[in-house]
Amino acid sequence: MERGSRSLGFEKGQETLELIAARTEGVTALELGDSLCSHRSTVYRYLNVLVSKGYVGNKNGSYTLGPKVLELASLYLERLDVREVAHPFLIELAEKLQVTVHLAQLAGPEILYIDKVKTHRSLSLYSCVVRKAPVYCTGLGKALLAFTYSERVQITLNQVSFKAYTRNTITERKKLLEELCAVIKKGYTVDREGHEEGISCIAAPIFDFCNEPIAAISITDLSRKILPNETLYSKEVLRVAEAISNSLGRASQEGGDKGKT
Repeated sequence: MERGSRSLGFEKGQETLELIAARTEGVTALELGDSLCSHRSTVYRYLNVLVSKGYVGNKNGSYTLGPKVLELASLYLERLDVREVAHPFLIELAEKLQVTVHLAQLAGPEILYIDKVKTHRSLSLYSCVVRKAPVYCTGLGKALLAFTYSERVQITLNQVSFKAYTRNTITERKKLLEELCAVIKKGYTVDREGHEEGISCIAAPIFDFCNEPIAAISITDLSRKILPNETLYSKEVLRVAEAISNSLGRASQEGGDKGKT
């Protein structure tokens, strides 16, 4: 077979697969032939190859996606790096709101900053990439804990040594759990000077393709800038968190997110 014929065959096979993917209820060879403007024997040739490789399944003449597609999709999603995926979104959010934007993950009883974006108008903050901060008194930490399974939350809090960083720091486990329940309802958290005097942030979790909280983002600035703009800023934080989650393969959630604490 010449190269041009192979290329055409590959394109038709790809088109066949895409048509099958678009029909969740399944599609027949006749329907595929009509859509592809191809003879039935040609369509069967494509289908036989796709079925033999596991990309397509055949049940009583109705063709649907096969397990090989899911396997490849899972491999792709597992290899997505949250920092690499999130970084362009962090830049966009920082520029739009003119604040410092952080990306962090859980690291035992602490959070680990894995990315930070600031603008020329951002505050000079102590945070930096690979630096850690307490999980219980940071917006990023509370955003992650609120949507983490209760068993892990309990294990994490058992490792926490509560201490007051400011007059607003939550230092009681019961009060922290109550706040996490409020975070679940809103989808985001507001840290009102719980870690640094005069500094507040709004944070929201990022979910992976298994709907697990893999990281969180936050916007940080002076309290007098963040707190009066909570409604507007929280919408932007939630929008960006959702966009990053979608880029990581998270399926849309009907009826909103459900917390796990």
